[in-house]
Amino acid sequence: ASNLSPGDRLEVEWPCMYDCGAEGVTNSSAIEGRWFTASVVSLRQTSNQRPRFLLRFDDDNSEVWHSLRKLPWRRVAAADNVEDERVDGGKGCDGRVGSQLVLDQLASIEVVDKSGFIHEFGMEEKLVCFCEFLHEVRDAYGDKTRGSTSEGEPLHGGLVSVVLRREALPASEREMYHVLHQRCIDEIPKAWPDWLRQAAGRAGRARQSQDLRLLQYSEGSRFEVHVDSGWACQALIYLNDAGKDFTGGSTCFPNLGAAYRPRRGRVL
Repeated sequence: ASNLSPGDRLEVEWPCMYDCGAEGVTNSSAIEGRWFTASVVSLRQTSNQRPRFLLRFDDDNSEVWHSLRKLPWRRVAAADNVEDERVDGGKGCDGRVGSQLVLDQLASIEVVDKSGFIHEFGMEEKLVCFCEFLHEVRDAYGDKTRGSTSEGEPLHGGLVSVVLRREALPASEREMYHVLHQRCIDEIPKAWPDWLRQAAGRAGRARQSQDLRLLQYSEGSRFEVHVDSGWACQALIYLNDAGKDFTGGSTCFPNLGAAYRPRRGRVL
C-alpha cells in the first residue's frame, strides 16, 4: 500500500462482525470480510513505521485511519466512473427496488429489532442539551474541509451534515465532549456482552472517536440506505420528537425489518 496517495480510490475487504446464528448459542457471532469502496483522504508516515491512510468510505462518508496491512484491497477507477448501485436488486411490481419497498412500509410505523443487533438507551438531559449546543456552534467549529458548515455536505439534497472534531472545540467544551462519547461506550457491555473480547481479545477495549457528525433534515430530505463501515459500532442520538416537532423521520433498518421513531434523548 506504500504507493497509495491522497485522492486514490480503492476497494478494501473490511472485517465485519455478524450474528452467525448457531443453534442454542447465545450472542454467537463471527467475523466476515466485506468489500467497501473508499478514497484515500490523507497519508501519515514516520521514518520507522508503515504508512497509515485516512480512508473515507463511499457508503456513509465515515473516516478511519488504517495501514491496510493484512487487508485485501485493490484500486478502482475515479469516482466519476463508478456506477450507482442499489441494495437488493429485486424490483416490485411498481418498479421500485426491493429495499425501497421495505423502507416505504417501515417509514410510518415503529418496529423494534428483536435480533439484538440494535441497542437502545436514554441519554441524560444535560448531554442532550450539549448536543443542541454543538448544533448552535457548528458554523464556528465544524470541519470546513468537508463542505459548508451552515449548509452541510452535499448528501442527498436538503440534508445538513457537519463533522465536528474534538480538537476544534474550545478547551472548556472538550470535557463534556469526552463525557458524551464515554456515555455511549459504557453501553457496549450491556448491548453486546463479551463482544469486545471476541473481537479484540481479552485486553480489547472501545476507544472514543475524536469526531461526531451533526445531522439536520429539512422537508423531503432523507439519508439513503447505506452501511456504516468505518466503525464497529456507532450511536445515533435524537434531539427532537416525531409527531411533535415534525412528521416522518423514522430510522429504518430494512435488513432487520426494524424502524425507530425519533424521540428526544433516545439513543440507538
